[in-house]
Amino acid sequence: MLPIQVLGEANVCAADGTFYVRPKPKKRWRQVYAFHAYVNGTFVPCAVAYMTSKSRQFYVRVIDALKDWIALNLELQWDLSRLIVESRDGLDGPGATEGARGR
Repeated sequence: MLPIQVLGEANVCAADGTFYVRPKPKKRWRQVYAFHAYVNGTFVPCAVAYMTSKSRQFYVRVIDALKDWIALNLELQWDLSRLIVESRDGLDGPGATEGARGR
């Protein structure tokens, strides 16, 4: 099974960004944002996004795009009700992606 399929089928997911490791040129890429699925008691990395902005609006756009891709290409409905994010990421913890889920 592909990692993106694991993410689309996971009951619990987490997302977190890193500013230290990112592609060059560093002026363009603000961070690498990783999505993990909770599988057999541990979080495993499944997808990454190279972010050019750290705004809440941009996080929601990335989550929406990933959700749409999963639906279109894998015919899965990604359940975002258990997406865990940190508040410093521009969102406000579990369930903070109301805009992303409301589509």
